[in-house]
Amino acid sequence: MPVAEKDIQLPKLPLPDIGITFDQVCESLKPLNYADGYYHHPLHPKKFQELQDTIKCFLESSASSKIQNCLSEFYKSEKCYLDRLYLDINNHNSTTESDNREDLLPRNPFLILQPDASNDNISQEERASILCLASLKFIVALRKGKLLPDKNMNMQPYFNIFGSTRAPIFESNEVEKFDLNKPFSEEDLEDYNHDQLISSDSETTGSQSPCESRDSFSSDTDDVFNRVNSSSKKHGITQKTFPRSNHILIISKGNYYTLPVLDIDTDEIIISSMSQLSKIFRDIIIESSSSIGTIHSTGVGCLTSYSFKNWRYSRKRLQKRYPEEMLKIDSALFVVVLDHCKYDEENRIKSIYYGSNEIDPVTGLQVGSCTSRWYDKLQLVVTKKAEAAVIWDSFGCDGSTVLRFVSDIYAESVMRLAREVNGQEFSLWPFVKLKTDISGNGFDNSPQVAAKIIDWSFSNVLNTHIHLSETKLTDIIHKNDIIYERIPFGANFARMLGVRPDSLIQIAIQIAYYVLYGKPVFTYEPVCTRNFNNSRSEFITIQNQQLLQLCQLWLTSKGSHAVNSNTDENEFLLAKFQDACVNHTEAILNARKGLGFEKHFQSIQILYKSHNNFNIHFSSQEKELCNRLFNNELLTPFTEPELICSNCGNRAMNAFGVTPAVSNGFGIGYIITPEYTNLTVISQFRQGSRLLCTLSSILSNIKELLNNSKSQQAAGFNQDFYELDNILKRDNSNAALPKLSTRNSDLLLWDYEGHVKSRNVSRVNSSTKLNYVSFTPSNSEKLQTGREIDYVSINSGDKQLPSPLSPLKKKKKNVIKSKFDINFDRGKVGTKVNSGFT
Repeated sequence: MPVAEKDIQLPKLPLPDIGITFDQVCESLKPLNYADGYYHHPLHPKKFQELQDTIKCFLESSASSKIQNCLSEFYKSEKCYLDRLYLDINNHNSTTESDNREDLLPRNPFLILQPDASNDNISQEERASILCLASLKFIVALRKGKLLPDKNMNMQPYFNIFGSTRAPIFESNEVEKFDLNKPFSEEDLEDYNHDQLISSDSETTGSQSPCESRDSFSSDTDDVFNRVNSSSKKHGITQKTFPRSNHILIISKGNYYTLPVLDIDTDEIIISSMSQLSKIFRDIIIESSSSIGTIHSTGVGCLTSYSFKNWRYSRKRLQKRYPEEMLKIDSALFVVVLDHCKYDEENRIKSIYYGSNEIDPVTGLQVGSCTSRWYDKLQLVVTKKAEAAVIWDSFGCDGSTVLRFVSDIYAESVMRLAREVNGQEFSLWPFVKLKTDISGNGFDNSPQVAAKIIDWSFSNVLNTHIHLSETKLTDIIHKNDIIYERIPFGANFARMLGVRPDSLIQIAIQIAYYVLYGKPVFTYEPVCTRNFNNSRSEFITIQNQQLLQLCQLWLTSKGSHAVNSNTDENEFLLAKFQDACVNHTEAILNARKGLGFEKHFQSIQILYKSHNNFNIHFSSQEKELCNRLFNNELLTPFTEPELICSNCGNRAMNAFGVTPAVSNGFGIGYIITPEYTNLTVISQFRQGSRLLCTLSSILSNIKELLNNSKSQQAAGFNQDFYELDNILKRDNSNAALPKLSTRNSDLLLWDYEGHVKSRNVSRVNSSTKLNYVSFTPSNSEKLQTGREIDYVSINSGDKQLPSPLSPLKKKKKNVIKSKFDINFDRGKVGTKVNSGFT
């Protein structure tokens, strides 16, 4: 795989110092346990001090040295020191134990694409075929090693997107020994021991794939997990990948079809044309809506949204009863969902993400499209209105790679329009050909590209589990709100403020939450670390003491209601906001350099909980100390963050959503463009609309603060300008220059120093007249005169001198395009301009 070979040249993810990591842990927890001001929520300063004392004892003990030394050995021997810890699996296990997963939406982010670029009344099957073929070209380019690599980025995560699935791990022969005739009981949903890590030989399922299987576990015989006691319970989840997968899975109205799309030997696309694939999709839509489709329709996909224990048990029954069918689903390149629901604009995001919720009034059965999803795999959803979305499993797929994939397939769909105009080949991957491009023959009637339906015949036990999973999913859908809003603040506004766009939104969200609830909130933001070998992403925490002080200052200065008339206070508030944004940007940059603490902190916790598996031996005193530290309730937010905020997307996407990590939390996804920001807020019985309204109000206040600050800066500069000209009038070269304002450096008409040096050319008694100075402020800058010079015209016959701030214009007027009229002789510099406001 030539694309992945470049990963070898990438540096290793640095191993942080354990003391620095715990310092950052305390810094992220301190604002949650110490606070003053607007609202005194339940705080734990005494408990927090006890935690700090425990951390100090831990760092001074040999226990911390043993754990850090083990990580150091991993750093030396592995591509990444996290490779042997399988953080994704352990994160899942910890949340399964501590969080009631039955009350949460599936943890699957989604991206909704912009409408098709043709602006035609494109059909559902046409849009699906366009995006599906673009996806296949992407896969072929990836497999052939010709996908343009991301600059200095790890490319291995791209191979985890396609032909992969999230799957439970079973003990050896567990599926084979399972008795299908045994009646179901609650004992079957046994309490799994999640503290035990998984042996690589425990992935045996009911059937073996004819394709090579690349699981997330190492197969090395000396792998540390092979030393796990075989008598212990070994349960969890993994990602199974099938590198030779050559088909897709299609779901329409609860009907499941498989369609071969790639040659098993050459990886060439065997679809002859876009119209052929469109016809196949159209036939599937018609058949699934007929009486035949009603017979085969099932809500088995709802099982992938079920709680871990029920999902695992149902998968075991399915793999025992339908081994070949489950293999076809698991090994599919991706899932194409042809959603049949009709929706209004208000429910647009909900319907595209998890489908519609419709109950038959006669039978009481679910007939909506929420049953036509498969959350264990990458899904390409196309609705009846030809809107498209990509939903992926965050367990195995990295968000940055999915973003690249979605951007590329949308760009490819746009480039097809050029091919339709002049017939020339315009493609991101021109070397990838359809079958007709190679052989000149079509395959419309060829059986190898015929879709085959999966015939299910479930037992009463499975039908019961499918029904219960559907009713549970329906309850969750009713509980959750998805709010989508576009606010008129984007990258351009962030540049005016002098901060990065992502920091602008993140800090404003923190203030909005504080304004609503009067307390800081534990927040995670994912940061891509694919610039290191075999690394994916790192979470950073947003909250800190400085940000807490900004939130408190915002309320005490009434910044949340209106901009205060106190100029100094407003400038101080604006400066504090900018400083908080700068600190957030520094945290992101440090995480990208591998200096984050979240992954290191998790690895320390996992090594202690599974120390026996890693031959780490603790004394009784060390165990007692570690138990007191890692079981401290104040560390709970690290596994149960109340707020997850993530920035993902570009102009090819319309919306980005991420589900909450806990039932009482928020999941906020946003896409920043130059002019605006699209936000999607998902929550359960929370005020998502009000949070967005507060966020928009705060950003409006920031803009007003900025405008008022600029107005004051311009006024201060004008006064400096008059004082400078008075000195020049006196022609006293030894006169002391006034102290010029430093706050208006970004608003200078021209350089002061250069203006002073021009005295040798343009003396007091010169007959040269400054005939015209033109300003072109925008409507929002009517009170900010002095912002911009169009050009300066000299009346002595010299050619016009262009301004450094704007292009030359031909028309001459002796008027400033603002609320001032000006006409003065250069020889009389020092006389203030008479102003008349219009």
